[in-house]
Order: sequence, then structure tokens, then C-alpha cells
Amino acid sequence: MTSVKMMSPNDTYKKLQSVNLAFQKIIFEKKRIEQIVTSSEVDALDPLMCPNGKRMRVFSKSEILDDLFNGRDIRDLAEQMAQHEIGGVYKDGNRTVWRVSQLERNQIAQAIANTFHPKVRLECEKLQIFVINNLKGGAGKTTFVVNIAAALATSLRTSYRIAVIDLDPQGSLTDLLLPYFKSQNEEALSIGDLLENDFELDEGETFDSVCRDSFLETNIPNLWMCPARETDTKFDYLSKSRSMQDSGYKSHEALLPIINAIQDDFDVILIDTPPQLNEAAFAAQYVATSSIIPLMASQNDRDSTFKYTKQLPSYYRTMFNNGHHGYDFVRLVLSNTKESSSKAEKQFIDEIKFFLSDDLYPQFKHSEAVKRCSDHFKTLFDLSPSEYSKQIKDSNRSQFGSKSALSNAQSNVIEIAASIERDMKAAWRNQRNEAGVETQEILDEL
Repeated sequence: MTSVKMMSPNDTYKKLQSVNLAFQKIIFEKKRIEQIVTSSEVDALDPLMCPNGKRMRVFSKSEILDDLFNGRDIRDLAEQMAQHEIGGVYKDGNRTVWRVSQLERNQIAQAIANTFHPKVRLECEKLQIFVINNLKGGAGKTTFVVNIAAALATSLRTSYRIAVIDLDPQGSLTDLLLPYFKSQNEEALSIGDLLENDFELDEGETFDSVCRDSFLETNIPNLWMCPARETDTKFDYLSKSRSMQDSGYKSHEALLPIINAIQDDFDVILIDTPPQLNEAAFAAQYVATSSIIPLMASQNDRDSTFKYTKQLPSYYRTMFNNGHHGYDFVRLVLSNTKESSSKAEKQFIDEIKFFLSDDLYPQFKHSEAVKRCSDHFKTLFDLSPSEYSKQIKDSNRSQFGSKSALSNAQSNVIEIAASIERDMKAAWRNQRNEAGVETQEILDEL
């Protein structure tokens, strides 16, 4: 047995400094990759460049045919696109080049394939708000949120307006969707600024208009986000201080005025929460209509999720006493599951399936494509398979990996998004029934 030598205070200080220095180098490397990735994308003259400094996804003809026409060859598709004034097809000498953007793909879907029409949300159908929560760090919340949001915005038969809120001051979700926000958008407000309501209104502005303007465009049509900053941690102690001074102040209601301001602008909101039950997390739980709990198939995650779920009933009792009307549903999703899982992990997955089958979404499977996209500040739906596998100049290697790797990962996430959509439709159907809205009235509304 190796003996452990106790460190002196000076040695302890030096050790902590060396650990910090190591992490500085790790963070420096992350920022170096971020700078390379983002600087290579920024081109003010590029028509596919979006306000968040990222490029819009591009489809080839075969990818459009696979995506919208079940692989059938629509010979006059270019002519139909021209009739509808949809771009994406170009002449390069005698060669026809297809570079169809995500926005143009959506136009083709609606005008020619007769699908992907916007959701018409009736007055009785509530905005769907999902709180993605688990106290275990590394449970895959952020990766789950960003890819599910992208799938909901791009890959179902209905066009939904999606928003994400980054309530984690670490800002990992913000880095993925708005890589320039922290360095170049110093005047833009974060979710913490809105929660604290600590800003001055310019002439003609209202709190509601400021909230709407704080949801920023991404490179994915139909997807907006309200970002986070490191300073958002202030909300936690400021709200506690305010509660001591004002008995009428309720921090759990802090998100309500923000949601009320934007409720007609979106159909679905996903909230990424911090790995702690703080004031912001409580506010997210309170405003949500449904709860999704990601967890990894490991013993540590099993035990920590058990401890978390043990707190939830008493946690919810507090919410109920403060007027919460109940969730539409509570779901779990196993994240980062691998084909090569250990025997113990497979047993855990089987137990989850047995005891929670009715409350379980399809597994969010481990994928090298997810990791590679995240490393380069992308979602799975920022790239088409042809872009993902594009060959690097003067090299036999592809840019990220094989087409099938990305396609399989996208299909997995779309399957989960479709399950979430089924739950949303069920909730909206119940709300229509409660409001006494008949089928014919719905058709008339549409």
C-alpha cells in the first residue's frame, strides 16, 4: 500500500496553483479550437452566414430528395423551385450545382413537398415549456438540449418555433449556438439580466419588447436562444437578499414575466438548468409545463439521480403550495449509451426500461458524431452528411467522419424529438378537449 505524504500549506498552495495552471492550458486549447472554427466560418459576404456567426446548413440534391421525397427522383425539381422563386441551384459552366440552404429546404418542403407547414397554435393550446434537469454534472443536459432543439426546429413534419434558454452560467449552450456572444455582444442582455430586471429602458422600449429582443437568432431557421453569462450567478444571491427585504417577492416567479412576454412568439421552449437546485433552477421548474431528466447509464449517475429524484416530491410540494398546476408529463432519457456498455450498465438500462418504460424516451445514444460536432461548436443539424464527410484538401481524411456516422446520429435524435412531439400533441389535445374545441372548429382555424 502506497503511503500518502501530507503536504505543507506552502506545498498545498503550489499544488492547487499547478492544477489551476493545467486547466488554464486545457481552456486555452478549447479557446484555440473555438477561434479556428469560428474564424474559418466568418465571411461577411457569404450569403449562408447567419447573425450568430455560423453558417446555415447546406443540402445536396440527393439529400433533398432523401429528406423530402423518400429518395424519389423529382426530375423537374429545379424547375419547380424556380417557379416558386426558391434558390439553391446554380450553373457553373455546363455543370449544375445544388447548394440548398436550410431555409431553402424549408421552402421546398412547404411549397413543393407539401409538408413542414407552421404549427397554428390555438388560443387554448399552451406554449410547451420543457425543463431539462438533473443535479449530476455531465449527465448530458446541454448536449441533449441543443440537439433536440435543432431536431424539433428542422426535422419533423411540422414547423415549430423553438427557443432555448441557457440558465447555466457556465454558458456551454450559449457557446454552441452563439459562439461570439460573450466577446462581441457586450450590450446584449443575458437571461440573468432579464431575471434581475436590472436594466434601463430606452425611449419606446417596454419590458416585453426587451425580452423578445433578447432571444437571438441562430444559424438554424426557427431556432432562437436567450444566452447566459458568468455573471448570471448574481441572480441567486440577489433574489435571496431581496426576499429578506421584501416579503412579497417570490423568486420562483421570476421567469413568469419573461415567458408571458414571449409566449406568442414560440411554440416550444427548452430550458437548460444548472447542476444545482438554486433560485434560477426553481424558477425554471415552476414555469415549466413538463420535465425531462437525462441520466447516463453508470452507477454514479444512478445513485446521484436517485438522490435528486428523492428530493423532487418535496420540492414539488413547495411548487404546488405556490400555485403550480402540475406537469403535463415527466420523462427520463438515458444519454450517451454505448453498444459496448459494461454488464452493470446494461443491467441498469434493463432495470430503467422495466420500472420506467412508460416514462422513458428512446435512448440518446453515444456517437462520435455528437462529440465531433460539439468540439467544433456545432449541433448535429448544422451539417448535412455531405458536409460532414467532405474531404480535407490534399488529404485522404474526411473533415469530421463518415456520412453514415452523422446520418445515424441525426436519426437517433429525430426519433427522440418525434417522441417529444407526440407528448406535445397529446397535451394540446387535452387542452382542446378541456376548452371544448371541436374538430371542425380546429379545421376552420387552420
